[in-house]
Amino acid sequence: MLSIHRTSLGITLILMVCAKGAAAPAPPPIAPFRTVWLKDTRSISDAMAVNSAIDVLMGHAGSCHARGLEAALSCACNATADVSRLKAVYRQTALRHPDWNEPNTIVTYKNSANGHFISLNFAATNGMIARCDKR
Repeated sequence: MLSIHRTSLGITLILMVCAKGAAAPAPPPIAPFRTVWLKDTRSISDAMAVNSAIDVLMGHAGSCHARGLEAALSCACNATADVSRLKAVYRQTALRHPDWNEPNTIVTYKNSANGHFISLNFAATNGMIARCDKR
């Protein structure tokens, strides 16, 4: 699925360059992602805890009636107790699984309750926490 996304993104970028004319610069290369597929119960539980904390925080972002992604994320950062919870769960999980926080790494597991696959980008989560800390 990831390769399909990269392919369609590449086609979109090519079409954009062609539409702007030959003088347009070539798009930057897309870095490959590494997917860590979780199978063991402990790892899945760790990832689920981080995902749950993200869901709570993003619930605040969605309820703020803010316009645009930046404003919504800024609003979510106002929920300081939930930011602290995410930070604590993230740090605990990053200590147990340091490779999950490497750039271009996606952690994926299957939610046994509904059969859906959940993917998390720990480096991006760390970036979101850092943005909230700067406020």
